[in-house]
Formats: sequence, structure tokens, C-alpha cells
Amino acid sequence: MRLLHTADWHAGRHLSRRGLDEGLEKSLGELVDYAVREKVDAVLVAGDVFDGTKPPHASQQLVYRTLMRLYLEKIPVALIAGNHDSVGHWHSLKPLFELANVTVVSELSTGSIHTIQTRSGPLHLASLPWPNERLLSPIQFEQSDSDELKLTWADRVRRLVQVLCNKLPPGAPRLLMSHLMLNGSRVSCSERTLSISDTYAVPAEIFPKDLNYVALGHVHTPQTVAAPIKSCYAGCLRPLDFGEAGEARGFYRVEVGLGKPTETEFVELTPGQPLHQIELQRETMEQELNQLAQRPGLYKVVVHLQTPESGLADLVRRKLPNALMVKTILASHNQAPDLIAPEKLLDPVETFRQFHQSEYGCAPEGELVDLFLSLIQEDALETA
Repeated sequence: MRLLHTADWHAGRHLSRRGLDEGLEKSLGELVDYAVREKVDAVLVAGDVFDGTKPPHASQQLVYRTLMRLYLEKIPVALIAGNHDSVGHWHSLKPLFELANVTVVSELSTGSIHTIQTRSGPLHLASLPWPNERLLSPIQFEQSDSDELKLTWADRVRRLVQVLCNKLPPGAPRLLMSHLMLNGSRVSCSERTLSISDTYAVPAEIFPKDLNYVALGHVHTPQTVAAPIKSCYAGCLRPLDFGEAGEARGFYRVEVGLGKPTETEFVELTPGQPLHQIELQRETMEQELNQLAQRPGLYKVVVHLQTPESGLADLVRRKLPNALMVKTILASHNQAPDLIAPEKLLDPVETFRQFHQSEYGCAPEGELVDLFLSLIQEDALETA
């Protein structure tokens, strides 16, 4: 049985006020084309389909068109909610998607077991969406009330995984799909800091050894994790931050079957909206920007300067309209600033002048010093 495991589409994502759905549309088109061409039996979407709980209408249309294309190609889809998704949004759409052979699980439950009928036979799937603490706490396990109160968040996740996997029937490939943070996973710069911290992390040892595969979402870097059974994070379909520029993004092709080891292959996609992070010297900046303007993608530009230059960011954007972020680095920043003499620390004007010299490589203009003095005087009047 051939599966396609994907996750973290983050439809509706913005980077420095620029929407990233243009690149996502191309990636989703390639994903569906691959699924049709390679005769994929089912597609698993492991959460964070949208970037927020109230996705733009255009982003919703993009996602729903993709799901309908798979339905028209007779490829079933199983989808779970992630921490960025709205549980209620997906739950309300569940009856409609069932008509399109899309199995949606957005709420935590000990009964989230489904048998997906594919052209290669049945597939037994346990689904664990993002285990939100508020939604996880009310779930009851078979133990006394006093024991229930002692369970930590990680204990509850472990118990829920055990209960779900124990309910998977035999006779067909048995999989778990979850949106979850595992200890030791390699993360990127585009995840929410709290959701990838140890507070919301569990060990990979919680996965039973008799599963055929664990399809994971949440971590944006694609990877196979060290676990008792073959387990992978699909990662995002395209880079979401300039810190991820040039990193591989795509999905996993998964071959599962009874009585044989699971095989996985990462399929890298060419980003439809590539991100570039470049550093330029001011002396050659304009010439290089003219060349870069012919290259597709979105840019973060870092310019090295000898002295401050007003209007530089506007100049960069005129030459390179897709420059979303422009940062300058002064040569003086590479040198350790001179220490201010202790006897001058009580003189705010002299302190300000030395600070400006160390930061910007030149003394402040008279008007700027006057403005600084007026601010000090205002502060003195307010605190008097």
C-alpha cells in the first residue's frame, strides 16, 4: 500500500505582511500530481492545514480545491487538526468532507479509530490531533479518580496513544497519525516557541512497536525520528521563514504492508515562492540588486555600510520589489565599542554622544542632541 504523508500546509501564512499562498498553491498542485502519477492509495495530512483559526477565504478555497481534486481522482484523505487549526472549524465541516471521502478528526477522543478503504485494501488509522491541555484534561481513562488527578500532560498523552493503538484491529496495516512534539526533534525558526518546548514534548518511546507507521505533524523540518517503529515528521511543503531559505521541504512517500518493513522516501518539492537571504556590500549593492531582480522569490537583504545612510531601504525596494526585509550593518558594529569613562557617566549628553558614535560611527547632529535634551527635560518634569 502506497501512502503520501504531508503536514503543516499553513495556508494563509504571511511573512513580513506578504502572503505565502502563491507558493503553497504550486506545492499543493505538485503534491496532487504526484499522488495521481504514482497511484497513491491514500493521503495523510497531519495537522496545521491553516496558519490560524480564522483563515482567509482565499486560503480556505485553496485547501478545499486540493481536497476535492484528490476526491475526483478517487484518492481518500485522512486529516487531523494541529495547534494552529480551529477545532470547531474542522468539526463543523466534517459531515461535508465525509461525502468527499475525507476523514476529519479535530477533537480528542479515545474512539478516533477509522478504517480507510483504499484500492489496495483497508487501512486502520488511529488519530491524535494536537493534544490541547484544555481538551485533553476531560478525557477519562480506566483508573481511579485519585490516580487521574496525578496524571501530568505527558502522562495523559501517553495513555491516549496506548488506548487508541490498542483499539486498532488486526488484518491490515495499522497506523497512528498525530500532531505532536517529540523530545529530540530537530526544529526550525518558524515554529511557535512554546509549542516546541519541553512543556509540550513527549518521548518517542510511547509509540507501540506493532504499528506499521507513525505519521507526524507539527515540526517543520522533515525528518525520521528515533522511535521503536518507523516514524516521520513530514515537515512543511515550503520554507516559511528566511531562516529556512534553501532547506529541503516536501512530503514522504510511505510503503506499508503486512509482514514486511515499512519503507519511506522523502520527496523534495521545488518552492514556488523561494526565499532568499543575501548580504551585500554598499559599494556593489546596486549592481547586484539589478541582477537579483531577474531571479524569482522573496528576499531578506542585509547591507554592510561604512556610515549610516537614510532612505537605503527604499532604494533597495525600488531596485528589488520583492525585498520584504532590509537590514543594515555598520562597520563599527564589528568593533568593540569604547568604554565610557566613569567620570562622564553622570553627563547624559556626553553619554548619548559616545553611544551614537559607537553605534553609528559618527557623532550625533545638533538637532538630534537638542531632541535628546528635550526628552530628558520632559521626563524630569513628569517625575518631579
